[in-house]
Amino acid sequence: MKIPCTIQLGGGNTATQLRESLPTKWEAAYVTYAQYNLSHSEDSAGQHFVDIKQSALQVAGGKDIKPFLAELAKSGTFKDGKSYENHMPCKLLPELSIPVLARCYVIIHLTGTGWQFRKGAPALTTENDWAWYNGQLRHVVFNASGGYTEHDAGGPATDGSTLVYFSVVYRESCESHLFNFHLEYMESGKPTVGAVIDPDIPNDGGTHIPFYGAFEELFTLAEPDAS
Repeated sequence: MKIPCTIQLGGGNTATQLRESLPTKWEAAYVTYAQYNLSHSEDSAGQHFVDIKQSALQVAGGKDIKPFLAELAKSGTFKDGKSYENHMPCKLLPELSIPVLARCYVIIHLTGTGWQFRKGAPALTTENDWAWYNGQLRHVVFNASGGYTEHDAGGPATDGSTLVYFSVVYRESCESHLFNFHLEYMESGKPTVGAVIDPDIPNDGGTHIPFYGAFEELFTLAEPDAS
């Protein structure tokens, strides 16, 4: 899906950060992994575009996310990941969706040269009501030695964050939560190109500064966890 974007000039975001605290007895039933491949292009008029595709959607059992992060840092693969095809009770999911069946960790991993989650600020935001049902956003920066550093909800102070994860707290049955992706494209010798992919803003070019591109519902979530 090709989305226009412009150089991000700052300001303009009024969306809500995810909650930081989790319920005392919160425990993940499994881990979901979604990988998105991004590419950048620029037309003759200087308009920038990001083309985004969901290149992987997998699920694996586990209550601890650390082994999955370690394996991604080491080999780039999602540990024991299996296709989500048999775990989707809500049909007709919009493009780029991530189904969630119960309390779990959700990992979002960007691939594609030059792209990263924005630094110094949360990579994901949402609306007020939904923010309370999703928590503990963390930003991950991989290093050349096969390890990683983890940064809190405020985002890393340095470049290089291509992975974030958060905890799903609660969902109504077949309820969709929409999230904003805050991205940056970096190319040597050129200004940083920023885009906020916002499902609430039509994909028609927009007039906001910074620009808000959009696609259909990013997260489609199913099967309530009423505990």
